[in-house]
Amino acid sequence: MDDKSNEPIQVYPGTDDESHPHEGHEVAGDAAGYETSDTNTRTIAITATIITLLIVIFVVFLNEVFVATSENIKYEQILSAENPRLRELQNIETEKLTEYAYIDSAAGVVRIPIDRAMKLYAEEDYKQRNK
Repeated sequence: MDDKSNEPIQVYPGTDDESHPHEGHEVAGDAAGYETSDTNTRTIAITATIITLLIVIFVVFLNEVFVATSENIKYEQILSAENPRLRELQNIETEKLTEYAYIDSAAGVVRIPIDRAMKLYAEEDYKQRNK
């Protein structure tokens, strides 16, 4: 048997036979097996710019989603009204702002409610300006 009979038969583009495309005749145009014209660099540059802009927009969008999500998680875990530590701190601050208490009884320093302190300060300032 002939060794060529076991080889697969290949038909090359632009030919009707099994011979190599460059054996015996010239091949021109698209059948040459390579580009016969230059690439359009303007189209490549525009496409690359558009793709780069889309990637930048996508990254900025993802960053905004990440920031918003992390802010929501932070709010839910730390600042929400259901947080018992925050509720306790708010109660302590409200008590300090709305009730009378001695700060230093030996020195006679007392804490008064913020509403009363603002009224006293406004009256004192009014008296000083009208002298």
